[in-house]
Amino acid sequence: MHGTPQDGATIIAAHAAGNPQATATLDLFARLMGAWVKDVALQYLPRDGLFLAGSVARGVIEAGFAPAFLAAFTSPHRFPDLVHIDARDYRARWRH
Repeated sequence: MHGTPQDGATIIAAHAAGNPQATATLDLFARLMGAWVKDVALQYLPRDGLFLAGSVARGVIEAGFAPAFLAAFTSPHRFPDLVHIDARDYRARWRH
């Protein structure tokens, strides 16, 4: 897999088969996605939430990388009093 472009389904299948490069790729992607979502949420302050649609986000979460995503999303930032993460359903809610 190294050096060859792969689609998401192939990477997720390789992770499921125990490929350490695929696992590292998904972990990195989940962390980058979590950091990006945090930045977007803090920039636009969406009142009704921020929704990720499509198979990429769902595939990464279903492959077991929700903790990596949440670690990046909830990492310390400049506005810790603005966002609360509900661990029961991973919903981010604005503190009022």
